[in-house]
Amino acid sequence: MKKDIMQVNQEVIRKQNEAVGNPNHPINDGLNIYFEERKRKLAEIKKSQSK
Repeated sequence: MKKDIMQVNQEVIRKQNEAVGNPNHPINDGLNIYFEERKRKLAEIKKSQSK
């Protein structure tokens, strides 16, 4: 089934709007992984500096 580009665009915008209000939305998975990794690295830096 071929979708019109405007339909696809509206669907993307709708999903982004859903994700804004829900931090557990699947769209946010990549961001959550990124921030968890940054938090882990920051904890490692703090740990190494306190020695």
